[in-house]
Amino acid sequence: MSGLEVLAAVTSIVSAFNGSLSLYRSWRDKRTDRVADEENHKLECSLYTGATTIQQEYERYSTRLGPRFSSGDDDCQSQLAQYVTYFQYAIETLTAESHSRGMQLPSVANILAVSETTRIGVVGILEEQYQRMVQGGSASRTFLSPSHRSALRGSVAWMSGVDHLSTFQSKRSMEVVF
Repeated sequence: MSGLEVLAAVTSIVSAFNGSLSLYRSWRDKRTDRVADEENHKLECSLYTGATTIQQEYERYSTRLGPRFSSGDDDCQSQLAQYVTYFQYAIETLTAESHSRGMQLPSVANILAVSETTRIGVVGILEEQYQRMVQGGSASRTFLSPSHRSALRGSVAWMSGVDHLSTFQSKRSMEVVF
């Protein structure tokens, strides 16, 4: 390990969000009716929020744990690599489709879904890695997807009568920083 695996993955994901936001804004600015469209505004907010939220969460955990967090464990590295590939492939595919249609942006709803899925998934992976490192373990949990882990945590929290994590995640996913 070089000590930069998680840092490199986070940097790649944030860069992909920022690049997608730039691409989106250049498309939006070509016609004035696109600026006022509510769905377009949601996408712009999602791309902006995705980049800033992921960067802030990484910095928060990295500040607490230092280089150990930056290098990450195998679980985190693997899952982040999957999100890097997923986000970049989805955006590249959608961009290629848009070029074949004469610079029409493909389904804004699809790009919004990819953006939200990536942001929520990456933040969850960083949080899980932080928890594993704070607790001193690194047990592999790759057999459960992030959504299954979230559902499992929600069920366990509900059974105990305390649902702090779900409340936190709901607030984070509803935040619109712009």
